[in-house]
Amino acid sequence: MSDTSASSGRLWPHVVSGVSGRVTAELFMSPINLLKVRLQHNLQLKRLPVPAAMLQLARDEGALSLWRGLPPRLMWATPLSAATFTYYQAAKKVSSGEAS
Repeated sequence: MSDTSASSGRLWPHVVSGVSGRVTAELFMSPINLLKVRLQHNLQLKRLPVPAAMLQLARDEGALSLWRGLPPRLMWATPLSAATFTYYQAAKKVSSGEAS
């Protein structure tokens, strides 16, 4: 195994970590972001407390609608997070003097 393939093999855990972290964050934040946008445009929802507004959206549009827009967001955000996280780990290794 060459030195470059060994070093790139060590990057995969960082790529997977960046992707899985972003997917998890987006799964939790997508309903909250949707509610934020709806609150900006719907005066009736503004009068409700946040949990009641979330339940109202789920009742009116269906529970899965809370994750509307998630696939395009993931297509944009996951590669960016994978690259950012991997670059950060590589830069941290170089700056600490661990890189060979």
